[in-house]
Amino acid sequence: MFIRDVLIDDSKELHDLSKQLGYSYSTSLLKENIRRIIRLKNHKIFVIENDYNKVIGYVRAQIYDLIFFDRMVNILGIIVMVLD
Repeated sequence: MFIRDVLIDDSKELHDLSKQLGYSYSTSLLKENIRRIIRLKNHKIFVIENDYNKVIGYVRAQIYDLIFFDRMVNILGIIVMVLD
């Protein structure tokens, strides 16, 4: 397995993964949102690929600062492929 930053070209596979959880939206909306989010400095999206370069999951995280604590990270989304 391999973890890397998301690419716009991952949109179709991420759309298919999201459908497992019942999310219904267009691939074009997903592409738009990925394009917007990857430009934000405090957000990261990582995809997980299997040994055959197929995207089998993703994690979306947001880095944020607090007044009384060190910088932290929120996990905003995580999807992993359901295997039969």
